[in-house]
Amino acid sequence: MPSSPTDPALASAARLFGRAFREFDPRPWSAGSPISTLALGVHSLRSGLFFAEGLPLLLTQRPGMRRAASRPGPDSVRVLLSRLREILERDADRIGRGVAPLSVLLPRDPLHHGIRLLRILADSLSVSARRKNRHSRDFGSTARAWLDDLPAYYRRNFHYQTDGYLSARSADLYEHQVEILFRGGADAMRRLILEPMKDHFGDHDGHGLHFLELGSGTGSASRSVARAFPRAKITCLDLSYPYTNHARRQLAAFPRVECVQGDAASLDFAADRFDAVYSVFLFHELPLSVRELVLDEAQRVLRPAGFFGFVDSLQKGDDEALDWALDFFPREFHEPYYAHYVSHPMEDLLEEAGFEDIRSETGYLAKCVSARARTMPATRIDTPPIAGPEDPTGIRDDQSAE
Repeated sequence: MPSSPTDPALASAARLFGRAFREFDPRPWSAGSPISTLALGVHSLRSGLFFAEGLPLLLTQRPGMRRAASRPGPDSVRVLLSRLREILERDADRIGRGVAPLSVLLPRDPLHHGIRLLRILADSLSVSARRKNRHSRDFGSTARAWLDDLPAYYRRNFHYQTDGYLSARSADLYEHQVEILFRGGADAMRRLILEPMKDHFGDHDGHGLHFLELGSGTGSASRSVARAFPRAKITCLDLSYPYTNHARRQLAAFPRVECVQGDAASLDFAADRFDAVYSVFLFHELPLSVRELVLDEAQRVLRPAGFFGFVDSLQKGDDEALDWALDFFPREFHEPYYAHYVSHPMEDLLEEAGFEDIRSETGYLAKCVSARARTMPATRIDTPPIAGPEDPTGIRDDQSAE
């Protein structure tokens, strides 16, 4: 049963957020061009909507939360809100400067928004029970049918979400759930990838270019990339068959985008094929050995000096004022490889994989890292991966933490 509205812990959390909002910097959000001002207005409405939609989840999710887990104090919440405001302002500014068109803010399927919210609220009871009992490998019959086709590290309910990434129902709710979690800041974080891509390719509509997104999920990141580079060919690749099918429907309006099921650690593409390879919120869900394989594969399929970039979670020290969130998140949202990820800078892995001109920037709870592939292809020596305890096929799962 969910906690009652008079639950002392819930009341305490509500007071904490209320105090943080009252003490939050009251300065008006910065104004820019008419387009950036309009974009910022849309952002403020979206953020307020998703914040309000998250309030009922405090009731449904409360029973599954770990009682001993530390909660952020008012100062931490205030910093978090300021980072959210900053990234929404920056995203609006980039839209105003033409890095992305205003159309990236168009709502997705608004007619079904309320229905999805009701389904999310109903599903949150199952998520809470799964979290309370630490059931990270609980799948329905439809989702179980896919398990044998997937690597061991992937056969789990990331975030304790129903069916993990392995059902049409999960794919339908996912983007909405993520926006609620990040209070309307998820898309702005995803779009951090656009400016370094624009810097790399210059004033280019994408004509003659071929991009590859790894771990494309429901296609939300490539929706913005396709609008920013309307004549580029984009291949979206994801391990999940249901999510790939969902992305195919969601991106049907973009004729130059194709969605394929596949493994980013073992790409079925020839060397030197793509002008850009990018990913969004992929690497924190991979064990170290798979992170390394994905980077090697990206280097292989990129043309010399091609663009590589990703957006993913902050890592320790990227924004020290938010390090507390990196400890809290994996405890409450089943992320078995997250603790290892946040403690091992991705920039180091990119350098080891041979990428050049590595650059980083942070925004809210995310970081964007961009780089260039080798100017000249390196001689490749193939060695078999090291077998590990969970996966007899050769991919280690040794960074897992239940």
